[in-house]
Amino acid sequence: MIDEFISAEEISPKYFTHEGDILVRLRSPGSALFIEKEDEGLLVNSLSCVIRIECKDVDAKYAAYYINSNAAQRILNIDIQRTAIPMLKTRDLENLEIILPPVEEQKKLVSFLDLAHKEQELLQSLAKEKQQFSQAVLDTIIQSNKDND
Repeated sequence: MIDEFISAEEISPKYFTHEGDILVRLRSPGSALFIEKEDEGLLVNSLSCVIRIECKDVDAKYAAYYINSNAAQRILNIDIQRTAIPMLKTRDLENLEIILPPVEEQKKLVSFLDLAHKEQELLQSLAKEKQQFSQAVLDTIIQSNKDND
C-alpha cells in the first residue's frame, strides 16, 4: 500500500528505494522484496530496511530470493522468537550467511524463479476466474429455475 507523505524538511535519498535494492520487512514475517525500476523513489518506513548490494559477485535479486527461502527464514525466525514484539533486527540480516554459487548460476536461478513466480500468478488468476465462472453458471441456473416457477 502506498501512502502520500509530506515532509517539513528534505529527506536524504538514502531513505528512498532505488532499482536493485532489497527492501526487507522487519516485522514478522520478515520478507524481502527486490526493487524494480518502477518501484524506485518510494520512502522506506521504519519497519523496513534497505539492502544495497555493491559486490559484483552477488546478484541482488538472488539475495532477495535467498532471504525469502525456507532455509533463511528458519534462521531469521529463531532470532525473531527471542523478542517480545516479533521484529527482525538489521543485525540479524547482517549476520545471515548467504550461500553464493557463481554469479552466472545465481542469474540462471533468478530467471527460473521469476518464471516459476509468473506461473504461480497465472495459476492463481486462472483458479480465481474458474471460481467466478462456476459461480456465474450456478447463479444463472438458479435464476433460470426461479423464472420457471
